[in-house]
Amino acid sequence: MQVQVELPDAGEATLKVEVEETEVRVAKEKAARLLSQKRIIPGFRRGKAPLNVVERTFGVAAVRSETLDNLLPEVVRRAMDQAGVEAFENPEVADLNWDGGLSLTVKVLKRPEVRLGDYRQISLGSVVTTTVSEEEIEQALERLRESRAELAPAEGEKVQGDSFVFLDLEIFREGKLVAEESADNALADVAMMTTELREAILGAEEGDEREATVPESDGGFKVCRARIRSVKRKELPPLDDELARQMGPYGSLQELRASLENTIKRKREFMRREERERQVLDALVALAEMHISPGLLERRTADALENLLGKLRQERRNPPDDREELRRRLRADEELKLRRDLSLEAVAAAEKMEVSAAELEMQLQAWAKETGKPPEWWRGKLGEEHLKDLRQMILRDKALVFLLEHVGMEDGGERIAAGREGA
Repeated sequence: MQVQVELPDAGEATLKVEVEETEVRVAKEKAARLLSQKRIIPGFRRGKAPLNVVERTFGVAAVRSETLDNLLPEVVRRAMDQAGVEAFENPEVADLNWDGGLSLTVKVLKRPEVRLGDYRQISLGSVVTTTVSEEEIEQALERLRESRAELAPAEGEKVQGDSFVFLDLEIFREGKLVAEESADNALADVAMMTTELREAILGAEEGDEREATVPESDGGFKVCRARIRSVKRKELPPLDDELARQMGPYGSLQELRASLENTIKRKREFMRREERERQVLDALVALAEMHISPGLLERRTADALENLLGKLRQERRNPPDDREELRRRLRADEELKLRRDLSLEAVAAAEKMEVSAAELEMQLQAWAKETGKPPEWWRGKLGEEHLKDLRQMILRDKALVFLLEHVGMEDGGERIAAGREGA
């Protein structure tokens, strides 16, 4: 087999491959035997029909397809070995030519080389505090009271900024009625109305009719005519033990306050971890030097776009109109993800990290617990290639934990150790 190597980019290799006719003939005959086992060919036992008979029976295209299924993976592997290149993504095969032997082009996207900086000297800036103030707890309690609020009649009261009103509403454009709602369906929060309508009905009483001219986005105007049918006010429940019991398994207001404080603190800790991870990854990427080839970035972007459009179709949602802007955003996201992943994998290699069988099994067990499908099912579904990807994911996680445990935090100029919460 002859292999000619072209290097269009530091991160790419194009292999021009010529497979000898003899090897192709052997592969075709093997394909013919496999095909002839699937159907009885008159005059021949299963798997014994010669190549020319199988080609007449199944067609030349079917024989070539079966030949490629068996021959191509081995040819591509040998070509890369002979050229001394290793694929980072699945190689692309093009320009197949069956003239005599078999010629083809293999496009290989190579793993980008990463030169790490002194990642052990990364320091973090300030991060989100986990302290929960009394004001935050009070605000959370007020939101709970709001969720239990009831509307009560406000007989004799005028419309105020915090009122709710039932009203008959008519909308006119250029003097023509274009929409209307009855008081049976039109309960309105005065605070959420347009400025013009809100100002028009403030101070109104039941039975009053008010009009407001409201500008529209197209530069025109609409006239809203509202007749007030009834005025309501929002009544909040008292902040007491009874409210706490209504909100869950709490025996007292004090227990509810403690639960809210714990919830806010957990959320704050999660935000703190996310912020620390982002700072570490940004610092690591800034230190690392690497060249990501245009072909690799384009492949990742195309895959991301296809996955997103497929998800939108499944959810019966329309894709964004500006497809190029979407592609640009996805390209930026994929480049950042590539740089982060490659940098973390380089740290794992530098620190001689490995993934043990127990760690792999732990991840499969976690998925099994989440999905109800046993680890053996996940092993079969992933296959060896995707199990390799899973090991890389675990390696990246280990590298990130290592960095979080060894970086420092700038606190008044003093460098202090910073472990990863929950790690």
